[in-house]
Amino acid sequence: MLVSMLTSRIIRASKKIFLFGTLYLITLNTYGQEKKPFTIQGTVLSAPSQYVYLRFDGKRIDSSFTDESGNFFLKGYNHEELPYSLFIKFPRLKMIYLALHDENLKIKIEMGGQEIDTIFNNFTLEGSSSTYSVNLRSYLIQNNYANKFRIILDDINKLYIKGDSIRASLLVNDLNQTRKDLIEENRRIVDTTHSPVLAYESIISMEVFMDLIPEDSSLISLLDESYDKAALRLKDSNFFQNFYEAHLKKKVSTTSIYKIKNINEAPFTLPNQENKLISYRNFEGQYVLIDFWASWCGPCRKESPYLKKAFKTFKNKNFNIVSISIDKQINKNKWLKAIEEDAIGDWTHLINLESTNENVITKFNFNSIPYNILVGPDGKILATSLRGEKLIETIDKFLK
Repeated sequence: MLVSMLTSRIIRASKKIFLFGTLYLITLNTYGQEKKPFTIQGTVLSAPSQYVYLRFDGKRIDSSFTDESGNFFLKGYNHEELPYSLFIKFPRLKMIYLALHDENLKIKIEMGGQEIDTIFNNFTLEGSSSTYSVNLRSYLIQNNYANKFRIILDDINKLYIKGDSIRASLLVNDLNQTRKDLIEENRRIVDTTHSPVLAYESIISMEVFMDLIPEDSSLISLLDESYDKAALRLKDSNFFQNFYEAHLKKKVSTTSIYKIKNINEAPFTLPNQENKLISYRNFEGQYVLIDFWASWCGPCRKESPYLKKAFKTFKNKNFNIVSISIDKQINKNKWLKAIEEDAIGDWTHLINLESTNENVITKFNFNSIPYNILVGPDGKILATSLRGEKLIETIDKFLK
């Protein structure tokens, strides 16, 4: 259960970053630059004649059927090195990441399961150093970390099943340290590479794994520093400069909550389980934890025991909780079921109104959940992003 929850979060984090990324890919500023061709000469082994295609930014750039010998040829044009994906569909879908500009890539792909290369196992590459580096990074990370994650997650899952939450929590610390090690591996790549696509892929990996661990200001500073260094080194890459600009805009957006000194500057009125509208002003004069979550968010629901502990411990000390689900209205029944399953119905629950001025995602500019805000009796924002025992410790500190 825990493994699947963590895996689903990785997928969601990846989708979030990818969807954000498409915004800058389609707005590349290439004015005055000359387009140059690149080619892909490939061979697909141990498979019948099939359809091969190349994609960039969600669009199909070129396609080909393999001939009787498995050969295919693809071609494209661009102004600079850009990320592409090569797809082979039969007997199973296979995707290979490419980084191309003004090159003639030669690739041989084995679809029958045999190993034809000591590094990439079932494909070989030549003619594109950036494409080689992008795939080498993926191979090394997969080879060095995938098994570590699998072992730790399996052990954590077994301990939770046994009810041994103390030892499981210790292993979660090991898991987060391994994630930090992986972030550091990617940082070293970002800080040295001259390939815009490799820097882009490595930064995305850093962001995905940072999203899986408790907020760490030192890691955020490390990421910002890597962005800055890469942007300076890759100043001639419009692709990376657009990526960097998007990061800066996103950073301004997601930090805007700290500009709100008092929650009364962004009040909300949302429906509860019975569709009764509840205003934040109902809780003025209290310490209030505003908790943003969703029924489909595994990590959010993993925080439920800590929310229950906080409510039970502090409810008689002028403390309250307001949980706001970002489930869509069409999924209201799933929201109600999650409240019942997790036994968290003792405090106020509201559901977001996504298509109105009350949309909390827009108001509070958070880009991932779980997320929360601790508000004082005067409406002042005291803390954000409190998880696990840190939630209990922080509330206790303010209530003393």
